[in-house]
Amino acid sequence: MALIDGQIQLARPGLPTILLNQGTPYEVTTFNPWDRGVRADQGGDIPWGDGEWSGAEWRTAATIPLEIEMDRGTWAALMQAYWPLDAALAPVRTGPEAEITWAAGGTEYLMNGRPRGATMIPRSLEHGTARVTSTLVCLDPAIYSATEHSVDMGLLYRTGGLSIPMRVPAVSTTAVADGEVAVTNTGTALARLLLRITGPVARPRVSVVTDTTVQTLYLDTVLGPDDWLDIDTVKKSIVLNGSVTRLADQYGDWPLLPPGPSLIRFESDVYDPLARLNARWRDTY
Repeated sequence: MALIDGQIQLARPGLPTILLNQGTPYEVTTFNPWDRGVRADQGGDIPWGDGEWSGAEWRTAATIPLEIEMDRGTWAALMQAYWPLDAALAPVRTGPEAEITWAAGGTEYLMNGRPRGATMIPRSLEHGTARVTSTLVCLDPAIYSATEHSVDMGLLYRTGGLSIPMRVPAVSTTAVADGEVAVTNTGTALARLLLRITGPVARPRVSVVTDTTVQTLYLDTVLGPDDWLDIDTVKKSIVLNGSVTRLADQYGDWPLLPPGPSLIRFESDVYDPLARLNARWRDTY
């Protein structure tokens, strides 16, 4: 279901999805997912001059305050609406994080967060009104598009062209038939790539190509027809067949999608028409 501007959705595996604001029992009065802090590593005083020495600087985790007003008319109706909200905002414990989705300006955005529990402050038991406060902690501070993009391709190969003696002045052109797809990150920050390479393939490599840069991930491995690799270019993880790490097989870059248009290219030492690459990403802000 598409969200309308102002609506916020909390999705937890195994629990009903909760919709907040705009036509729901939950009127959100405080929600600011854009607040950010910055941490600087290797900081400290400059021993030979004024000021301080700053090393690398990074965004800190995002902490999103959430405040909700509820007006249900009766105490019984208030409690009936509160318990699903309490479940949606319960601590994650050891499970997966909640997906927080909201609509603004006709676009749906997404963050992954860990709710810190709900606190209800009754205002009038007679009229079923209360205020609920919570906090959503997003260890990954990036804001993503709620829509995940995906492309699928085989290994790079070209068609066309002629075999022409070098002394003959002629032009021979070829066309990419597979293994190269134009993509776009419409966000403003580097986007994480989730890659799945399916065999058979020998020493595969995946490149992200722009007008000015080429980032290439090389894998010194051979996959059989029943093998696959799952790769996360932000977490820098490579897992074979869902269970075995193959991080030692990697060299080169961990490619990310820059804002704007790029090409994703899939190559190997030996062409096999059955080899496949699936690449997924979200526009990132």
